[in-house]
Amino acid sequence: MIFYESVCFDITITGEKAHVSKLIAYMKSGELDDVLVLDDEYFSFDDEYETAAPDAEVCVSVSEEFGAEVDEFNSDEFLELLCKAAKNVHLKGNFYNFDDEEIRFVSEIGDSYYTNADNITFFNDELDEEAAKEAAEEDEDEY
Repeated sequence: MIFYESVCFDITITGEKAHVSKLIAYMKSGELDDVLVLDDEYFSFDDEYETAAPDAEVCVSVSEEFGAEVDEFNSDEFLELLCKAAKNVHLKGNFYNFDDEEIRFVSEIGDSYYTNADNITFFNDELDEEAAKEAAEEDEDEY
């Protein structure tokens, strides 16, 4: 999907600290600047990140909810570059704008590409599963 003028995003990176750190270094290196400039302020590290062992699982969020200014942002091009570098971590997230255009994606550990999350039943894992159970229970109660 191509976004014009501005793009909002929320990307969650989960995996071993050593792999997550390498990906963060790549994202901040300027390699992606032709597609999207990622400012330091977009990165939010979990509380244990600094003290975690290299093989400990950590989580980092990369987000901009007010819209990063862009002339033209091709989410497919960005995700192709990002997912190749993120093969050893789990990525999930979305890109959206203020016109209600959105693309959600998931890239599993070991995968160097991404899947459109609209094709995945339980995008938010436990939360979606719990909501589906509650909806099924409500349907049963109606009969």
